[in-house]
Amino acid sequence: MSKNDLSQCPDCAGLFFIRLPVLDRNHEVWGYEVAAGGRKADEKKVGECVLGQGLQLGLDGLREQVQILIPMSRDMLLEKRYRSLSGGRFSIQLGPEEGSDEDTDVLAALRTVRRDGIGVALDRFEPGTGRDRLAAMADILKIPVADRPPRSIIATAQALKNFSARLVAVGVGDWETFEGVRALGFSYYQGAYYGRPRLEPGRQLSPAALGKLRILGKLLSSDQDLQDTAELIASDPILSYRLLRFINSAAFCLVQRVSSVEQAVNLLGFNVLRQWAMFMVVTDMDTSGKGEELAYLSLLRGRFLQLCSRQGRSEPLSEHAMFLLGMFSLLDALLGLPMEEALAGLPVEQGIADGLLQRPGRGSQWIALVRAVEREDWRGTGMLCGALGLPPRVAAVSYLRASAWAAKRAGCSPPRPEAD
Repeated sequence: MSKNDLSQCPDCAGLFFIRLPVLDRNHEVWGYEVAAGGRKADEKKVGECVLGQGLQLGLDGLREQVQILIPMSRDMLLEKRYRSLSGGRFSIQLGPEEGSDEDTDVLAALRTVRRDGIGVALDRFEPGTGRDRLAAMADILKIPVADRPPRSIIATAQALKNFSARLVAVGVGDWETFEGVRALGFSYYQGAYYGRPRLEPGRQLSPAALGKLRILGKLLSSDQDLQDTAELIASDPILSYRLLRFINSAAFCLVQRVSSVEQAVNLLGFNVLRQWAMFMVVTDMDTSGKGEELAYLSLLRGRFLQLCSRQGRSEPLSEHAMFLLGMFSLLDALLGLPMEEALAGLPVEQGIADGLLQRPGRGSQWIALVRAVEREDWRGTGMLCGALGLPPRVAAVSYLRASAWAAKRAGCSPPRPEAD
């Protein structure tokens, strides 16, 4: 997604585009819901933006087998706007207000959708509420579980045995809820739980994880220079391999192949090299699908805060510190430790530590902002933008740029400077 693309659609200006992962029982990413919000706008125009920029963002850097859920209004369904989607990996998602069992037009449209090879998902579905005929045609039923007593969820799960669709528990906010709904037969899960540390009594970090933390500590050291960083990377075969693979990729368009770490280091420079190495170390802390998603979000958060630091009100933290604030904000979830323990021994500056530990101050407000965006809390997003002196439209564009930037670099690609 080029920068020019970001401003071509006036209807999309000021919208935050996000992708919400759906994970399976093994913590692998099964699919994503692509969504948009952040300001008042015509529902149809927002839907068109999701089919355009939102879908482009949602597909950026994803494996072909990952499923994509596209929220769609009744009007868009009847206008056959789903025809822009190819079958196989896409499903349209209808909310409870977008059709009922008495709506013959919607029922007929869904039959056509199914014939075209596109899946059907019903959001916030409850059996016995006038949508059972729709549910019988659906491939995916998304069931809200947040703030519901266990007895209510159990009753819903029992009623759902009559349907053949995949069941997605929505609003899974913590690991305790995840374990509960998994035991009830739900196979897929959506919510903030995966971004929280899964704390287990007596858990100790593996030697490999401890080794990664030691490398991270060296990279954060104020005494670290280009030569030290190069030697650190050269001493790790995996980091060396990844660096050479990236530097020789099409992204750099090099005429001659780079065959040594020393050459790669000289091409990238100290700041970019150190930033890349930190991200690679963070990525290796959890190699599951959940870990890959957390690594992507870490990079997105870091880039977003870095871009925001260039706007308006002066920040007490440097651009580099803002990047680290965002990138380390999921370190606890990656390691399965409380944040205080995850940071122990890492020489991060006080402002970053205060933000990560949610101490009062600007750092914790920036972390609260990215969390508000990720959970679609648009009122909270607006309030935090105001408190931080950041125009919401500027924040939305920064988030879109950060998302595209992170998606292209979340594999083995080092962050590279670009003119903003």
